[in-house]
Amino acid sequence: MKKINKIFGFLQNNVYYYLCLAAIVLAYGLNIWLNAVLYLLFAVNIIANMRKDRFLYTFFALVIFEAQLHSDLIFSPYMLSSLVKVYYIVFAVRVVMDVIRKTKYKFDWLSTALALIFIATSFAYAPDFSSGASYMIKTAAVVLYMIFYLGANTERDKSVGEMLSVIALFMLLSGVYGVTRNLYWDNRLCSTIKDPNYSAMYFAMGMIASFNATLFKKWFKAFITASLAGLMLMTMSLTGIALTCIVLAVYFMVTQGFKRVILVIGIIAVVIGAVLVIPAKEDSKFDYLKTRVTKAYVIDETDYTFDYGDDFTENERYFNYITNNRYYLVQSYMDEYAELPANQKLFGGNNVIEGDYRDEMVEKYTTVSHNTYIDMMFMIGLVPMAAVTLLLLIRVVQLLREYKKDKSKQVLSLLFVKLIILVFGLTLSFFSYRYFIVFSLI
Repeated sequence: MKKINKIFGFLQNNVYYYLCLAAIVLAYGLNIWLNAVLYLLFAVNIIANMRKDRFLYTFFALVIFEAQLHSDLIFSPYMLSSLVKVYYIVFAVRVVMDVIRKTKYKFDWLSTALALIFIATSFAYAPDFSSGASYMIKTAAVVLYMIFYLGANTERDKSVGEMLSVIALFMLLSGVYGVTRNLYWDNRLCSTIKDPNYSAMYFAMGMIASFNATLFKKWFKAFITASLAGLMLMTMSLTGIALTCIVLAVYFMVTQGFKRVILVIGIIAVVIGAVLVIPAKEDSKFDYLKTRVTKAYVIDETDYTFDYGDDFTENERYFNYITNNRYYLVQSYMDEYAELPANQKLFGGNNVIEGDYRDEMVEKYTTVSHNTYIDMMFMIGLVPMAAVTLLLLIRVVQLLREYKKDKSKQVLSLLFVKLIILVFGLTLSFFSYRYFIVFSLI
């Protein structure tokens, strides 16, 4: 019995658990035999930590790495075909154990209302129950349970601080994954999401989370922040970098005051100036970064993003050019939405993310809308989309009031992590992917 207790004590060590989880998600997929070992190691670790809060936070790591965690093991049945599904099974056992022990819970009406809307509206656009309602129910169940349980059983700053730590660490590791697996798109770094713009959003969320990640010492938080900033530059996502700078400016305005914001802007200006001045080898990644930075004032009239829209004014063409065709896409998709029947406008049913309708729109306009809110109007309709937007804004106000009342730095970081999702939703299409649902509900 003593030996078993020692083994469990080792498996339940915080440092070991997160380092082991990091090794599993980074190494998974390299080799089928290694996958078998990592698969079993993952199962053993989460079972040993099933009753710990860290088991709940593990869901964030899995969501960040979800696309890389599918199993091709011969002995793995369909219900265990990914590490996420293994997690769901152990999670169900955890819930049963907590119910038997009469664990206390604190109900959160807003997150519950959001979850119900996501579940109910999935029937309008999802091709089947598995990819729609079932997907939403499983995701919402974990997040809602986490919120209800932590709200009643854990000190607020402690739970949020550890949650932020996991988000920051695994957003960093998603960049490490991209670098080590050589995931680049047109010389631009990607993460576990194989797109530089979405990857920039991940890195921005990780940066904000790292500021008040209570599991780490100051030097390690600084390392995570600096590393994520470097990874973001490697994405060369000008939209992502610009949006992140705006959100960071607001964050420092709240926490440090106007003078510090001016200092930060000055530092950013120096960095941009250095990018433009420092010599770069032709066709290198750094040279490509310089080219993208100069796009704001050196116009290439042969670039397709400058040609769209015969009726565009000169200013509209320039705006479309520097936003990489997003102005044209928004206008085009809104014109398509205006032509829909009234019932589809109000309650959705047109899947612009997958399926025949999506393919038709992409063939017509070259790509997806790059706007989550427009996608929601097509998929779930104006009425549910307005309700979701209202509830998200109420959550933002709630968190802001909580920060003003308690001066909790952890709550403030959580608020700005959500703001990153909401702001990037204006330039990216990520409804109804799991990470959008998760970060909407918390």
